[in-house]
Amino acid sequence: MQGLYTMSAWYNYSEQSTPYDWAREWQLGISVEKCCVLNIGTNISIPELHLESGALSVCHEVRDLGIVVSDCLSPSAHVAEVVGSAATRVHVARCCYVLFIIIIIILFVHKNNFIKTRQPTTRERDRQG
Repeated sequence: MQGLYTMSAWYNYSEQSTPYDWAREWQLGISVEKCCVLNIGTNISIPELHLESGALSVCHEVRDLGIVVSDCLSPSAHVAEVVGSAATRVHVARCCYVLFIIIIIILFVHKNNFIKTRQPTTRERDRQG
């Protein structure tokens, strides 16, 4: 299939032993702080893994290409993130709509001079002068 690559397509197993060796050969840096280990399942005990001189942290969720994958393969974390993002966008759209309506009302009132300054009464004019 065109466009589908496995790890073996990216580096030759006989020449390099790990993806780290492949990245180093191609002068690509790997950030230990941005890497983590995701154990899928509950009864898995994997020893601490190291990359260069740093230990990789164990995480329970990973976001990759916009998809959140959890260690129990539950879609809950991804669905919660998508729903939260959609709710935020709806709130912003509502605020913009309300602001637009307020601006239209202000422009309409200003154009038609509905709000006029109060004219002093005859009594008030007599007192002033």
